[in-house]
Amino acid sequence: MRSLLPIEGVDAVIFDMDGTLVATEERTDRAVSALVEALEDGPSEFDLSRCHGVTWEAIACMLVERWPSLVETDAA
Repeated sequence: MRSLLPIEGVDAVIFDMDGTLVATEERTDRAVSALVEALEDGPSEFDLSRCHGVTWEAIACMLVERWPSLVETDAA
């Protein structure tokens, strides 16, 4: 199998891990908080930091685990 690297004209590649180029944790927290508040009557003990640095699909799995009623919803 022939390697694709090095690629002519490319000196470096940046993989954006959340927060490297754009800090999205605050937006994730707001979105998840709004959903959690709609699901619970009082303050939630759901740890928003679990949603940092993971995919929306992983977040959806966490939410469905905690609130099984979301299984029929596209939580991601």
